[in-house]
Amino acid sequence: MANKLQEGDSRESQAVHPEIKSESIWRHWNGNVYKVLAFANSETTNPDKYPVTVIYQNVKNKTLWSRPANDWHRSFTLEG
Repeated sequence: MANKLQEGDSRESQAVHPEIKSESIWRHWNGNVYKVLAFANSETTNPDKYPVTVIYQNVKNKTLWSRPANDWHRSFTLEG
């Protein structure tokens, strides 16, 4: 199955991480603020190899980042 970038809240990402939603704003422990754009691998059948991944963007300088959804809360708190 090919990796897939999907905007919005996929069923899997909602079931596992319902608080991580597209367009939500999060603050990293270092103080930078980011906006969630989408999820990758949201329909994976092999999550060990292709974990659901959050695609997010720095709101100030627009750099793009990704992080496995299951590692999200280690570094981020919800801003709005």
